[in-house]
Amino acid sequence: MHQKGEGIKKIGILSRLKVQAALEKAEKVIGREKIIHFSLNDAAMIMNLLDNPAKPNAVLVRAFERFKQREIGNQNRPFGYGK
Repeated sequence: MHQKGEGIKKIGILSRLKVQAALEKAEKVIGREKIIHFSLNDAAMIMNLLDNPAKPNAVLVRAFERFKQREIGNQNRPFGYGK
């Protein structure tokens, strides 16, 4: 009985070590994937788009108007629920 308990403890320790190792590897991968590398041309294009955004088209304008109306209507409802 004593040996079985020790074996279970060892399995538990190994499982935790495996989980910890997998978590560390996952965190490294996630950290690498968060970084986006741009060329100078890409960075300049993005900055230009941010500084000079395109004018909204008619569909976007109508969608924004519907959104504003919905949000104004939701201000009088608890938690914004309901229609």
